[in-house]
Amino acid sequence: MSHRQLVILFGTTLTAIIFAIAWFSQTVSETSKKQQRLADSLPDFIIRDFNSQQFNADGKLQYEMEANQLIHYPTNDATELDSPVLKFESEVKGSWTVQSERGFVATDGNIVELNGNVLLTRQATLEDSVTMATETLYLHLDKEFAETTKPVIISSTNTTVEAVGMQADFTDNRLILVSKVRGRHEIPSKP
Repeated sequence: MSHRQLVILFGTTLTAIIFAIAWFSQTVSETSKKQQRLADSLPDFIIRDFNSQQFNADGKLQYEMEANQLIHYPTNDATELDSPVLKFESEVKGSWTVQSERGFVATDGNIVELNGNVLLTRQATLEDSVTMATETLYLHLDKEFAETTKPVIISSTNTTVEAVGMQADFTDNRLILVSKVRGRHEIPSKP
């Protein structure tokens, strides 16, 4: 083999090795990125039969949160709740219970977005209760306040009210209906 053929063979081999290294490096890099994306989408912890209680500055129970399952994702600090139930207690103003199919807790932990068959129930006495049904509800835990822009149906003894949009303040039992409010009250028949 001539010197020229050896130089061409060496150059070709060297070029092939460089291309192989570049291809391998690219493949490893892409695989590593895919694995990192997969790892980022995985939860860092899951809690089954979750229960948490929050107390106010006076040591009184402010609210209790339960869920069949809590899943936390570290990349965006998102928390998902399966079948969440939240209870707000007040000796004077009655209790509020909120439940839904799913929930998402904001990064700061103060806002909970509830989705799917959301039921909000206020139990003032054994005879006096109000139930509100909607598809989406935002709970502001630090303010004990709930709101939705979706249609809501409010039911109590002999009364049904429909509206689009609602704001509920648990601290003073105030309810604001935003728009398209329609109600029906039936007078109970006398025995």
